[in-house]
Amino acid sequence: MSRDTPFAPVALRAQALLGVAILVAVALAGCAGGIRTKSAPEATAMKLRDAAAKEARKWQADAVIVSATAMEVGLAAGEGAANPYAAQTRDESVGDGRSVSWMFGFSSASSGGKGLYVSIGANGILRATQELPKDFVQQMKPLDGWVIDSDAAARAIAAAEPTWTEMAAKRDATAMWHLSTLSGPAQWLATLSLSDSRRSLILTVDSKTGEARSFLGGFPTWRSGWANDTLTPAAGAITAKAKIDAPNHPVLFVGLRVTEPGAGGTLNLTVASPDGTTKLHRNVVVPPASGVAPGGAPNATLGAFTPAPGEWTFTVRSTTPTLQAYHLGWCAFGLPPPNPNPDDACFRAIR
Repeated sequence: MSRDTPFAPVALRAQALLGVAILVAVALAGCAGGIRTKSAPEATAMKLRDAAAKEARKWQADAVIVSATAMEVGLAAGEGAANPYAAQTRDESVGDGRSVSWMFGFSSASSGGKGLYVSIGANGILRATQELPKDFVQQMKPLDGWVIDSDAAARAIAAAEPTWTEMAAKRDATAMWHLSTLSGPAQWLATLSLSDSRRSLILTVDSKTGEARSFLGGFPTWRSGWANDTLTPAAGAITAKAKIDAPNHPVLFVGLRVTEPGAGGTLNLTVASPDGTTKLHRNVVVPPASGVAPGGAPNATLGAFTPAPGEWTFTVRSTTPTLQAYHLGWCAFGLPPPNPNPDDACFRAIR
């Protein structure tokens, strides 16, 4: 499965998986209205799942659940919160897997690729719904066999990581819960952080077995590479190869960066999986010499979640007859090696 996404630190990748869901939650909170000033009744995800599914089937009869998301915001962290979703989810018992509302994602084969988010309060009452554009939830598979509820996931995490309970007791703690197949097999992805960002924890819990582990646990060492080349009018296209030799890399990133001022034009970056089933495209308009600042951040990036092992192909094309020098870097994220090379593509992406 794949998604266009920018470079970001590995430690923040888990937060990125939650980002889209939380952004939608903020929009739904604005529809629901009402900022809470004290703690309210809470519920686990499974307690509200059927109520959400009932609403989703009003949208499409074949709707299936693909995700569950919630926040728990400590009383101090929620005070004066500008984020309406955070302000509405203030919690006296952060980190226990129970929230004042849950947001569920649904997909439907008959909808032509569209999705739906349903926000349900702990009392089972519908708060808001929002239809999602085509292919918005295409990376999420149905949550078949989901048996571990959010509070059970919290207990598993607390048993595996004692620091979780200590941090969760802080009044400025915030926990986020997300269940989907975005980071691999269906699993809970849980993050716990303090308001000043001085500390954070990221763990996963298998939705079938209840096994808890560090988000990076079990991942292979990162793999990376790069190439510098120049497209000429005669070349048309230049291809680079990258071999990923192990499964379970959480994500593959490819970045294209112009390295020297040129005549300008349009470059196209294509990323293809070993079996050709995943193909990503991104066009980047390169301004003429006066507008180009060589170096710095990539001009274009593409990303694929859980890339399959094998030889991936990256192709750079020019859609206009121009001379353009570029740098192409790729990184299959994972655990860092003991002494990473400062010029390593993964190291440059996370520093």
